[in-house]
Amino acid sequence: MDRISTVDASEVADGFLLEAGNDRMSVRVLAPGVVRASVRGNAAADFFEPTAALLDHYLAEGLSVAICVDTERMNSYDTLFRERWSHWLQHNRENISGMPFLVRSGIVRLGINMVNSLTGGLITTHADRTSFEAAVAAEVSRERDRLQATAV
Repeated sequence: MDRISTVDASEVADGFLLEAGNDRMSVRVLAPGVVRASVRGNAAADFFEPTAALLDHYLAEGLSVAICVDTERMNSYDTLFRERWSHWLQHNRENISGMPFLVRSGIVRLGINMVNSLTGGLITTHADRTSFEAAVAAEVSRERDRLQATAV
C-alpha cells in the first residue's frame, strides 16, 4: 500500500538525505556515476524522484551509472516506488554498469526479484555485508579506472 508522505530533503557533503516520518533514504555519491543509497524503514514513493534526478544528471553527462543499495534496514516499500524504479531501469538499462544490493528482508527480496525479472537481471543481491561492500568497492574502482583511462 502506498502511503502519502511529505519528504524532507537535506543536503550532506557527498549527497542528500530524504526523510518521511521515521523512514529515510540517504544517497551518497562515491565517484562520478557511482551512487550508494541506504534505506531505513519504508521506501516511500517520493524517494524516487530526487534519486532518479541525480542519476539522470550523470546519464546526461554521458556517464554510465552504478547504483549500490543497502536495504539491510529496509522493511517495506511503496508499490509506486518499485514501479517507478522498474520503469526507469528498463528505460536506462544500457547505461547501468552495476547494481549490487544488500538484502535481508524477504519482502524486499521479493520486490527486487520482480524488478530484476523486468530489467534482465541488472541487480545482484548480497546476503552479507562483506560481499556487498566488496561489490561496492569494485564499482568505485571500475569507475576510477575508467576515468583515468579517459584522462590519458
